[in-house]
Amino acid sequence: MAVIILAAWMRWQHGLQTSLWDDRYKLWKGNAPARRLEVLEPAVALEMLGYSVECVDSLGNFAGTRSEAAGEIDSKTKVVKVSRRFLSGLAPGSILCIL
Repeated sequence: MAVIILAAWMRWQHGLQTSLWDDRYKLWKGNAPARRLEVLEPAVALEMLGYSVECVDSLGNFAGTRSEAAGEIDSKTKVVKVSRRFLSGLAPGSILCIL
């Protein structure tokens, strides 16, 4: 069962990457990536799936813990929130948003 789910996930992911590559000129509006791996920009992929990305100062802690949330996905409103506290130290190209 796990192998079937993994195979389906890999087909879906490959399809998304192919769509990002095929539509790169439209999505990046004149500044399209030159290499296939460069299309794997999370914010662009999320927008292509109908989500918006917001940066917030903090998302707070999980209930009853000292662990802080780095991100939040609301599938009903199709909004992804990312805490700025976790953006530092990420490689260029992996940053979801800079405000």
